[in-house]
Amino acid sequence: MPGRYAELVGRLETEDPVEFEKASNELATALLKKGDDDAVNALAAVASDAGRSDEIRIAALTALKDAGAAATCAIDAVSDVIRDKDQPLEVRIAAADALEHINPSVAEIVTGRYEELANRPRQGSKPMTYYEALEAIAEKQKGEIKYYLLFTMLGSGLIIGCIILVVMKPLFLVPALISAGAALAALIGWLFVLSRRCPSCKAYWARGEPQMEGSYQNTTRSSDGRQVVNTVRVYRCRCMRCGHDWRILR
Repeated sequence: MPGRYAELVGRLETEDPVEFEKASNELATALLKKGDDDAVNALAAVASDAGRSDEIRIAALTALKDAGAAATCAIDAVSDVIRDKDQPLEVRIAAADALEHINPSVAEIVTGRYEELANRPRQGSKPMTYYEALEAIAEKQKGEIKYYLLFTMLGSGLIIGCIILVVMKPLFLVPALISAGAALAALIGWLFVLSRRCPSCKAYWARGEPQMEGSYQNTTRSSDGRQVVNTVRVYRCRCMRCGHDWRILR
């Protein structure tokens, strides 16, 4: 099969549960780094195939769960498994767990219709829905305002200090400007590294590829009184180490 992960997808054809689980786990990790619809559809096809063993189907659903929002194109296939009461309960439970991590809002609607799935035991915390995530982001931003003000004051002081140095032209002008530039570059680099750190397990470079989950608009007024509409896009990320979900705004 052509695609970014053709070799891993090809390994899904095995009937050995151990080998399948290993290949599907590697594929899930790869999907977090870079999504691929062909690979996701291949996992979804295995999960939907009643001809495969339950153990292999559950492993495929577990891989979709681990891929999280990167497996969005599998929502319909996974939902169909949940709705089919002729499927083994263990498979339907695995499908419900997968859908809850792919899209919590859709999972709440689909699994809520089946008591045996809505009240199933869960491992770990329940992922936040889109709207719960927006509320959490809003609360977080309220607490960060003081840091934004401090950063603005420090930045203003740095700019003023550089202007004074340029006007006075002391002997240490060039070293001072180089030091200030290096400090600013280090700060920006550190903020970049922190943006890719998991807020749960604190692992560095653990953020999977952001997957767009939705957007909203806010309205502000320009200096001349005109209304300016800004679109804020919400992206969902998943940690490649611990599986924690969080959102970022762009």
